[in-house]
Amino acid sequence: MSLPLERQNMKWISVKDRLPISETDEFAHYESFDVIVCDGSGAYPAIAAAGRYPVFWFEFHQEGFDGKRTGITHWMPMPDPPVLSNKSVESDKAHTGLVLSERWT
Repeated sequence: MSLPLERQNMKWISVKDRLPISETDEFAHYESFDVIVCDGSGAYPAIAAAGRYPVFWFEFHQEGFDGKRTGITHWMPMPDPPVLSNKSVESDKAHTGLVLSERWT
């Protein structure tokens, strides 16, 4: 069984090779964006954040997680969400039979 094409094109990046934001990147005082991280036990959505005050710093953190994520070995950019019309959303719900909570729809 092969993976869907979208999954085949997603590549994990080792934190040893590159971080999402580096000291040489051009940004003002603070920068953050969504990523997916792996700590060896699973993959999780997280936030990559960096700042320049008082010196350059970088961390991964997760909403609802008290403190920094440690033990991260790999990361990848968060893919863009699909662009769907209301009609295709209703069609997808009918096709899959899935009902998502109001928070996610």
